[in-house]
Amino acid sequence: MGVAVQVQAYVTLSRPSYEPERWHAYIIYAFVICFYTLLNVFGVKALHSLNLLGIGTHLGGYLLMIIIMLVYTKDKHIFWTALINAIITLPWLIVLLYCSGNIDDVLSSKIGPISPVTQVRPLPT
Repeated sequence: MGVAVQVQAYVTLSRPSYEPERWHAYIIYAFVICFYTLLNVFGVKALHSLNLLGIGTHLGGYLLMIIIMLVYTKDKHIFWTALINAIITLPWLIVLLYCSGNIDDVLSSKIGPISPVTQVRPLPT
């Protein structure tokens, strides 16, 4: 169903007069299921090539979107802020996950569901 909703989103972006309906998503979904079924039944030999094409398209599109977003953004300092934040946060996340102990014990305590970090902090000491 995600493919159908994504197709509807693309159509809405390209045609502002389009009003998405739920039954449109179902029709698109049914078409996609029929297409995939026919591909799996009659196009078995092409699946490997299509898989490689899909991987290449996803990786290329991923890199292309990152480059486009970095080039066209007006606030370039946000990138450096996010990068520094990720570099600083990663060790904290690794230590927190390493020291958390049994997750069931953390979540079953009184303060675990409210603030798991508060429950995890006394465990290593």
